[in-house]
Amino acid sequence: MILFPERVDWKQRIVEDIKQKYPKLNLITDDIISRNAEKGIKLFEQMVNAISVVVTLGAAILILTVMLITIKERTKEIGVLRAIGASNTIVIKSILWEIFILSTAGSILGGIISGIVLRYFMLENLFDLWHILKYMPLSIVLTILSGVIPAIKISRILPVESLRYE
Repeated sequence: MILFPERVDWKQRIVEDIKQKYPKLNLITDDIISRNAEKGIKLFEQMVNAISVVVTLGAAILILTVMLITIKERTKEIGVLRAIGASNTIVIKSILWEIFILSTAGSILGGIISGIVLRYFMLENLFDLWHILKYMPLSIVLTILSGVIPAIKISRILPVESLRYE
């Protein structure tokens, strides 16, 4: 049953009277509904953030795998660099700079595309620039961290071995 008091200030008095007369009655007011809705929205936001983090970590693992394969394919080029005198540090820095440029460009392009999709191709406008910008630095850092292991691994290869590599 829904009750509508004539005056707003009567609501509390009516609730107290009903609780006093019917103590076993489960009374739900608009305040309780509002609090439950707020809790539900906060829970949903936390779930979206958790999913975003899991997707980003999954992408970092995928990027690590791709970087390992890509750098392995460039073993001869890196061997030539090492043969002409490039140090391990120079090889690592060049690989990490390339990864940084690619991840920054990819993050910006992905942010633009997801912004367009969220704004124009959904039934509701779900675009939130802050949410996209919040995860861009994280994705760039994770991408760079994903490239550290392959860069160190390939920089340790001897030039003679890398030139023989097919």
